[in-house]
Amino acid sequence: MASDPAVSIVMPFRNAAGTLRPAIESLLAQSRPDWELLAIDDASTDAGPAMLDALCLADGRIRLERCPARGLVPALDEGCRLARGRFI
Repeated sequence: MASDPAVSIVMPFRNAAGTLRPAIESLLAQSRPDWELLAIDDASTDAGPAMLDALCLADGRIRLERCPARGLVPALDEGCRLARGRFI
């Protein structure tokens, strides 16, 4: 991406393959294009990370970070640390 996004969306998940696609499709439908999605995988054992890998290839605004199982708050902290947007 040539410039940093205005908005960073931090989305931690674990074993959420059933809900990831609808959540991300909602973001893709937004009229504002200058965002990034930081999908923080908190040690999923389902198909969610593979689904995100494919979405990352299709849209450069989507980033997947894999982390060991630490829980929601550490996953959110990691996403905020990696965010490049002016707003999180």
